[in-house]
This record gives sequence, structure tokens and C-alpha cells, in this order.
Amino acid sequence: MANTFSGSGTLSGAGSSSTEIVYTVGQTGPGGGVIYYDAGSTLSWGRYLEVANPGWSPLAPGDDPYLVWSGTTNQYFGGTGTTIGTGKTNFDLAIAQNSTAGKAITVVKDYRGGGKSDWFIGSTSEMMQLRIADNNLPANTYIVYSPVTGLQSANLWTSTESYQPNLMKTMGSQQYFGDFGNAYKFNTSAAPRPIRYVS
Repeated sequence: MANTFSGSGTLSGAGSSSTEIVYTVGQTGPGGGVIYYDAGSTLSWGRYLEVANPGWSPLAPGDDPYLVWSGTTNQYFGGTGTTIGTGKTNFDLAIAQNSTAGKAITVVKDYRGGGKSDWFIGSTSEMMQLRIADNNLPANTYIVYSPVTGLQSANLWTSTESYQPNLMKTMGSQQYFGDFGNAYKFNTSAAPRPIRYVS
């Protein structure tokens, strides 16, 4: 069942070629972040979503760095995916368009939490699961709230483009279940938070 909030990580199939680590939402993931979504079974992209912890970037210790989206801010890059499993494709298309250092997408691309090099910025549905997970965990045990400003006052980039070539969909404190904001790619009004797929 998706989004299981009880129990602890277990190792199944030990001693066989199908050995699998089973995670629960809220548990530390293999990249050192937090598992925040469980699809319930392995799909084409994996099974779990893991998010980096607040303070993941030295650019903003304890928080998320507010950065311009990319070195290209006035053209579409083809990031139309909105569902879980499409964020990495969106992100790779953005990187292929422009890999200028110091921007939201390249700072995430260069992140190596847990020694992993497959972090990316999630699609709208993947980022929305952060909000859903926080709503379901016990009170005051948030997984994405920064100790400095918290997600409640943050505006996070998604990798889903909006209705104009210079706009991206964003998730802020008031966005719930498909209600997303927009931010200009050339503004520093949103921050990236890396996520990754875990099988």
C-alpha cells in the first residue's frame, strides 16, 4: 500500500538475487535524505521518492537557496510532465538546454548527498507528495520544513513548465493537491529542493 507510515526499514529476500530494502515514509533514505513517498511496488521509475534535508546546499545552510531557475529563462525546454515518474525527464531536458553553473538546476545536478549523483527537481505531483507526507506524519515531525524559514514560508521550484516560456510551476505554503503557483525563471523567488527515485 502506498504511503505507509509505520514500521521500519527491512531487508527482504536475503541471500537471493532479489534482495530488496523496504523503506517506510519518514525513514532515512540511501542518499541521506528522507523517504517521503512509497508507490507500494516497483514501477518503471522506481518505488520511493527521497528528498534532501534542509541545509542540503552550502549556499543556504539550514535552508534552501533562492536561485534563478536556469541560464535560459525565456524559452520552453519541454518540461511538460506533471505526474510521479516524470520529474527526472523534465529536469534532464532543462539541463540539456542550459547547464550554466550556479543556477537552481545546476546546483541540484551537482549535489552529491549520500554519494548519489541522480538528484533532480521534481514534477508538480512529485513535489506535492512532500506536502501530503507532512500532513500525514505525526504533529511536529515534518520532513521538509526548514528550521530557518520552513516550507510554510518557502516557494519551491518544480520541474514542470507553466503556460508561458518564462514561467515555472512552483509549490508554496498555500498550494494543496494540484493548486500550484508560478514564478518567473529569471527571478530568485523560488528555491530548489533535490529529490531522487529509489527502487
